[in-house]
Amino acid sequence: MPAISLDTATPVLTARAEQLQKAIVTAAEVQVDFSNDCLIKNWLGENAISVVYGDSNCGKSFFAVDLAYHVAAGQSWFNNKVKPGNVL
Repeated sequence: MPAISLDTATPVLTARAEQLQKAIVTAAEVQVDFSNDCLIKNWLGENAISVVYGDSNCGKSFFAVDLAYHVAAGQSWFNNKVKPGNVL
């Protein structure tokens, strides 16, 4: 079998690959918005990405469903103001 050399390899660029390549954003291009638009004050931002993580079987799902219920119902969550909204 002939040896494979990455030095002579050429990338295969499809239209989708080029589209994805143009969509890449570097960390330097990210702009942080410190405005106070919270779904749940001090906990969950309206235009943010949040992650719930922890050990297996520690209550992550219950926590997430509880947050979602309070946003859907517009009820305060542990004395934190909640902005009502749609939940999927």
